[in-house]
Amino acid sequence: MAELTHFFGLVICVFYNDHGTPHVFVRRGRSKPWIAAANIAIADGALINGDLASADLRRVRRWLAAHRAAAQAAWDFARVGIRPGRIAPTIRGCR
Repeated sequence: MAELTHFFGLVICVFYNDHGTPHVFVRRGRSKPWIAAANIAIADGALINGDLASADLRRVRRWLAAHRAAAQAAWDFARVGIRPGRIAPTIRGCR
């Protein structure tokens, strides 16, 4: 798993050699057991599975809207086993 960014206690990652709809894995908390975790579609921010608080889901969707191309590129790299670079949490209110 490659961490792309983190903000407000949320960690956004992609898995290596993943499949299916391009998505990011989001977890609240840096160590197991995580408080919450979910897979979020990169294309439209849809909740694929898991559970996040509504405020956290809004933050992830805002981040995805600002970094959709970079998140898609990271997923494409990770899917074939290449470590993607980090993406800054550069949206208003996200640090």
